[in-house]
Amino acid sequence: MSVTSGCPPSGFDDLNEIRLRHVVDFWNELRVCNELGATNWKVLEPIERQVTEGLYRKPPDIGAAEAFTALAMFMIAGRSQG
Repeated sequence: MSVTSGCPPSGFDDLNEIRLRHVVDFWNELRVCNELGATNWKVLEPIERQVTEGLYRKPPDIGAAEAFTALAMFMIAGRSQG
């Protein structure tokens, strides 16, 4: 499973589809990016896994996926979790 393979389920409204697309696009771009800022894939892969699990729930937990994606952004920027 990966974030890149997610597609919106039927019945999704436009806003949720946009939110989902932003999360998926971020992770797709990150996978092809050579620069991970202040972190590495050893740190980011467990976060990506949490995003993927959230998006595969029925219904998808977009809020959790966005929160974990924001955490990844903080890690890339060199900010700690605390």
